[in-house]
Amino acid sequence: SVLKDTDETIYQSKRVEPGKAITDVTLSRALEKGEYPAVIKITTTSLTDGSAMNGADVETVLIAQ
Repeated sequence: SVLKDTDETIYQSKRVEPGKAITDVTLSRALEKGEYPAVIKITTTSLTDGSAMNGADVETVLIAQ
């Protein structure tokens, strides 16, 4: 995940297998309370050779409490 205003990466996961999900996230640093426009950048790779495939950018708002 990247903060949209600063382009700072605040979370990067390891590879997630098909059918699995990310359920526990620890940001790279604490954020002050508030709302932060962010982009979740999704990249995919081939299961056979690891080559890059399609992906997506999902715009969202991260709410720190």
